[in-house]
Amino acid sequence: MQTHSDIQYAVGQIAQFSENPGILHLQTTKYILWYLRRTVGLKLVLERYEESIFDLVGWTDSNWA
Repeated sequence: MQTHSDIQYAVGQIAQFSENPGILHLQTTKYILWYLRRTVGLKLVLERYEESIFDLVGWTDSNWA
């Protein structure tokens, strides 16, 4: 979940109303679940071409201590 900040934000907003949800909150929760079902097979694919050198460099500010 930490890598999907868009999903994390949406779930956090909906969770605030989990004790007394309204119709709009239930509809939004259904939409989040629909989105997750539709995107479960998506992934980032990186290919390396034989002619070129491919270096993937990433940075993060997470603390795994």
